[in-house]
Amino acid sequence: PPHRQNCAPEGGLSPGARQAWSERGRGAWVERRGRSGMLNPLAAHAHRVGAMYCLLLSGAAIASALVTMPSRGIGRTKPVVRARNEVPLRMCGILAVFDSRIDDDEMEKLTKELTCLLEHRGPDEVGYRGGPGFGLGHARLSIMDPAAGHQPLVSKATGAAVIHNGEIYNHAKLRARTAKERAAAGKPLYEFQTGSDSEAVLPFFEDLGEGVISQLDGMFTVIAVSADGEQVVVGRDPCGIKPLYRGWNTDGRVIFASELKCLVGQVEQVEEFPPGHYWTPQKGYVRYFQPKWMTPLLDPAEPIELPTGGTNKIRETLKMAVEKRLMSDVDYGLLLSGGLDSAIVCKLMSELTDMSKIKSFTVGMANSPDVTAARAVAEVFGTDHYEYLFTPEEAFSIVPKVIYHLETYEPELIRSSIPNFFLARLAGSHLKVVLTGEGADELFAGYLYFRDCPSREAMQRETIRIYDALHNVNLQRSDRMGMAHGVEARVPFLDVEMLRMAYEEVDPAIKMHSEARMEKFCLRELFDDGDIPQDVVWRTKAMQCEGVGTDWVSILQAMCGDVVSDAEFADAATKFPLNTPHSKEEYYYRKIFEEHFKGFDKFVHVWEGGCRAGGAAWESSAYTRAGLVNTDQLKHGLMETEEAAVAQAIEAAAESDKSASAHNSPVMSVALLERRESAMAEQRRLRELRLKRKQPRTLPELLVSGGDSRLTLLDNGANAYHCPPRPVEGAVIRGSCTGSPPNVAGFDAASALLSTLPDTDDAIAVGTELDKVRQRLLEALELPEGTALVLTPSGTCAEYVPLAVARELFPSAPIRSVHTAEGETGAGGVHACGGRYFNTQVPLSQTPRTVGMPVPGFGKVELLTIAARNADGTEKDAATAFADAVAQDANDADAEAPVWVLRQVVGTKTGFTTSDIASVLDGQADPSRVLEVVDLCQLRRPLHEVAAHVRRGACVLLTGSKFFQGSAFSGAVAIPPSLVAQMRANAESAPPLPVGLRDFITAHDVPALLPHWRRQLPAKANAGLLMRWHTALPMIEGVSAIERERAQACERVWVHRVERLVGAAEGLEIFHEESGIVSIALRRPNGRLAGKDELRQVHKWMSSDVSAAPCAQNFPLSSTPMFIGQPVSTGDFAVLRVALGAELLLELHVHSLHDDDDDAQVISKLKWVNDNFDALYNWGAANLKIDLAPYVGERQLALKSGHFGPLPERPSRDIGHSVAEAKAALLQCDAVCLDVDSTVITHEIIVEMAEDLGVGDRVREMTLKAMGGDVPFHEALRSRLALMRPSESDLEDMRERHDPAKMLSPGVLETIRLMQARGVRVFFVSGGFRQMIEPIAEACGVDKTDIYSNTLLFHADGSFKCHCPQEPTSRAGGKAKVVVDLKKEYGFKKVVMIGDGATDMEARDVVDGADAFIGFGGCKVRSKVLDGACWFVHSFAEINAVLCGK
Repeated sequence: PPHRQNCAPEGGLSPGARQAWSERGRGAWVERRGRSGMLNPLAAHAHRVGAMYCLLLSGAAIASALVTMPSRGIGRTKPVVRARNEVPLRMCGILAVFDSRIDDDEMEKLTKELTCLLEHRGPDEVGYRGGPGFGLGHARLSIMDPAAGHQPLVSKATGAAVIHNGEIYNHAKLRARTAKERAAAGKPLYEFQTGSDSEAVLPFFEDLGEGVISQLDGMFTVIAVSADGEQVVVGRDPCGIKPLYRGWNTDGRVIFASELKCLVGQVEQVEEFPPGHYWTPQKGYVRYFQPKWMTPLLDPAEPIELPTGGTNKIRETLKMAVEKRLMSDVDYGLLLSGGLDSAIVCKLMSELTDMSKIKSFTVGMANSPDVTAARAVAEVFGTDHYEYLFTPEEAFSIVPKVIYHLETYEPELIRSSIPNFFLARLAGSHLKVVLTGEGADELFAGYLYFRDCPSREAMQRETIRIYDALHNVNLQRSDRMGMAHGVEARVPFLDVEMLRMAYEEVDPAIKMHSEARMEKFCLRELFDDGDIPQDVVWRTKAMQCEGVGTDWVSILQAMCGDVVSDAEFADAATKFPLNTPHSKEEYYYRKIFEEHFKGFDKFVHVWEGGCRAGGAAWESSAYTRAGLVNTDQLKHGLMETEEAAVAQAIEAAAESDKSASAHNSPVMSVALLERRESAMAEQRRLRELRLKRKQPRTLPELLVSGGDSRLTLLDNGANAYHCPPRPVEGAVIRGSCTGSPPNVAGFDAASALLSTLPDTDDAIAVGTELDKVRQRLLEALELPEGTALVLTPSGTCAEYVPLAVARELFPSAPIRSVHTAEGETGAGGVHACGGRYFNTQVPLSQTPRTVGMPVPGFGKVELLTIAARNADGTEKDAATAFADAVAQDANDADAEAPVWVLRQVVGTKTGFTTSDIASVLDGQADPSRVLEVVDLCQLRRPLHEVAAHVRRGACVLLTGSKFFQGSAFSGAVAIPPSLVAQMRANAESAPPLPVGLRDFITAHDVPALLPHWRRQLPAKANAGLLMRWHTALPMIEGVSAIERERAQACERVWVHRVERLVGAAEGLEIFHEESGIVSIALRRPNGRLAGKDELRQVHKWMSSDVSAAPCAQNFPLSSTPMFIGQPVSTGDFAVLRVALGAELLLELHVHSLHDDDDDAQVISKLKWVNDNFDALYNWGAANLKIDLAPYVGERQLALKSGHFGPLPERPSRDIGHSVAEAKAALLQCDAVCLDVDSTVITHEIIVEMAEDLGVGDRVREMTLKAMGGDVPFHEALRSRLALMRPSESDLEDMRERHDPAKMLSPGVLETIRLMQARGVRVFFVSGGFRQMIEPIAEACGVDKTDIYSNTLLFHADGSFKCHCPQEPTSRAGGKAKVVVDLKKEYGFKKVVMIGDGATDMEARDVVDGADAFIGFGGCKVRSKVLDGACWFVHSFAEINAVLCGK
């Protein structure tokens, strides 16, 4: 879970931290919890779904710490600076067990176990205090100063103990009062040990006993116990803001707990502890809060005296309540719902504090009533505002988490808690205290059903009735969702003085609704002073589940209906006789509740009639069980409805129609009304699709998500470029641009990442991984410090980023955008460079766009396009063409000078580089108004050139899906430090980002260097983009380690080979060769060169199995998919491209050779297709399908992650599962595969070498984790390399210091010789380093060609760069793949694998893998290997005995 990732491993704490966490003082027990503390299934579930973030402050020498929480929002994260004597905030869970029948040890064990279930409320530590017949547990989260405030708190004088959850606002007054009263009585003063508000309870408990509870002002649950356990008092605040439950058995056991989940399986009866009460064993419950206005609750039959006052004191009273809740020692923020109540709190906060330091948070769907209104409020009051936009699918996916934390099946409460869950998660990533507007609707009749209220008395009784239910609804939602993410919500409207004012002084007539007086009219009048936007002041009341989006609830209900069968629902009354579900939605909620809280359904509060209005004394049609009937009334003037947005966009297109041809934009050819109706029909279609769509789970599904329609898979399982989203077994890859499937190493890397992501909808988790991608790219490309790397869903989308930079720096200037190499860059680039939509589908919105329409917010963009080639096919001189255009341009002397965005393409589709056009403007334009953009998307250049362009101030466009053979599409823009500095300096005065940018880029795609961009972009994260970049990273990092001269030499060798093959193939002619791309023209039998349409067919047939064609009977290669570059028009004819990719370059670099047959096969098939073009065309391969059978590595990974659905059944074969069978396999095998580290060589040698590099302990730990399967092997390898980072000289030194013969495990040399004497081939299959293994293999008589391990790559200076990602053992399932391939290549009938780790054992557990696995105990071995091995040995002597017939 995320909150564990920043914690030091067990045993890895510094001495200072170890002392802090093991401190035992004042009779209290404090410990840092790990997974071992989870003692039952409910606790384990709490651990999974209650994930939060924490920081372990290790070592007493740390004076201060800066914590930047992973941001789910958009905006800046600032350091929090506090004085040393400040009191930490505690968000807590409390638990008390009273049972005189169990001993002290059992009491301690039980209390700790149950308290662990509350870890989401306080994940830092569990505190325990025991005594005669009782145990107190406290789960605590402390942000700063972990040495203070440990609970339970214990009186030094009497030993009395207290546990407390919440905040006591009058604790300072109580401290002063107890000192004064004790001094007056001549009693010893209480000796306070902390500054905690909780400790103020103890002296009053000692002096007043049960009377202490009525002295407290705040939101709290408190349990105080005397040292002997004889005196006990439990209390809860008047409103029930903080939760508490009481459970008991007939045998006398009583348990109090903050949440219901602690009582499951422990007690027979449960009840919610009533608000405004205290409890003692002697008296039971006693109401201490019973003001006069509560008469309708205390005695419903008693006549009530209605107040007759006004609202003149409300504003002042509420302001004091807000001020009280701002008294905090930590940063606080504000939940802005977009409604009146939170806007009022915001307004009053602005009168008390600096709002520029206040963070506000809003959640909703795009263009929802809440989001637009909250944004307006935040803008008026100047808060640092964050938003999270969710989808119905995302809402549905978190329902189980919501119900687990909420502990109810009440449908209205669950619906409203879903957006609150997202909101708390967003706020919790920034701070820990927020103010909210909860309670105002109960005090001032805000709900719409009050429109039908018949009288003043009915109004008074109903508002008090729903106030009394608050602890079961709004307050339960606010507390549980907040505490699930470590956020404490404070509610000024529920201050006790506000309650008195609203119910004892304000005439209920003032709260009545009428045509002239809408709901909460009195509050609206009070605060209609011009500060809060009018559209918010007079906005119709919306409950949270309604205001966040007007149609999401109906979509959610439909999704719930999809997962409940008709048969299940028909049996609802039988299965759930109490509160029987009325709909499939309710049934789904109830079923989830039953999974966690079986038998507790009778303890849940359910609204009478199924909704809030159901229990009113009058009838109202405003609400039903399904929610608000008419959601259209929630729309307000700040909203731009979808219909208005479509109409506005169409009008913009019409205005630009006159200059459409000048901008290469399509001329509108249909009536505006038809366009609008078509767009609306498409929106309806997409909405219906959303109801049916399932969340992507497999990697191939994710790889085609979060992009435009070019990612869409066709019926043949591939995209429009014939590329499937996974490697294709047996295929030959020689593609250029996006013309190839993802490489194997990259696909494995992305698969492994996916297996570690618990939820691809979790924007924080995905965003954290995107930050890692960004950092790895910066390092691999060696970009200068201060470079801002913006990730984009494609290279075409990247074109918008330089335009946004230009618009920010020059808000009112016209942008003159120059697009070069037209025809040899992406087809959508022309539109994107002009600030227009290039695809009907955008990555981040379901609403279709019109190609050629302006992207909103870019303003005036004048586009000039320069073709890549002249009419005769020769390369066009871009600089000359641009100079001609500039010379003809007539500037308006009075107009503002333009800002130029000039592009140079370094590597077109055929490989050439356009001439530099920026020099044309020398002396003609202000250099500061010229933004250079270098299109390096092909990246077929030495990687140091990327950094060189950035250093000179150019923006550089990159992709991972062309040369690096990552999955299509992934883009990035490197913004140079010079521009970043300007943008940061002008951030406060910068204009808003173009709103249309939100269609393409999320906040997580932007680095922290640009916080003002993050604030304005959607807070969701693009998991598809993350996965696509991961498929490219192994190749990028591998190629970055190759020296320029070496890469160029490898390229020349390969190009020469291809040129000779093409030259020998009749009908194929080389058109151009540059940057590792060989462009080939096809001459038809009639002598004509093929055109682009013809080559599109050729390209399709090359990538497909066309063996069914009659002409293919005598051509065996017709079934082999061969991926080459798509056709490019060069004038009268077109060319196809055969290209050197990163995968092949690494193979050439590492092995200095490659399989020439692959290139020969490509050219052979290309010639055959050309020769048989007419026959293939007449055959009509309309239904061609690419063979997408998953390759072995993918199947192997599926065994662990389950991401790829059901696996094929393992074929029947002789697999040694017993010791006897393993020994038989050893004697009958054709080959044996030996792991090296901790098997062939001793584990002690590995650690010794690591200790030479200063990282022995960490490497030992990482090795054990990988060996036991706790972490994927490729991740352990990367971590181990990151720790060791051995240089070439380090390896040389280690080879000199360690004699290979002395590194061997005892008996292994004899084993190898005995096997070889029997004619058995011996292979070394290891995740270790080839440079170290080769001398060991030589000493053992194993040929170098029989080594499968990892080759380390180095910089020119000999420093470590990375490992070669081409080596199969560096990838997930690599050892298994090696074994499978060996059996296939050599025809081995039986292979035995010997090793010490889980990855070795996996070689047996795949289809066609090893026939037996012998586990070796050369190191500490996990139970997985001990239990799973066919035969486990502790030394090679045992194996040798079998081989010798003993």
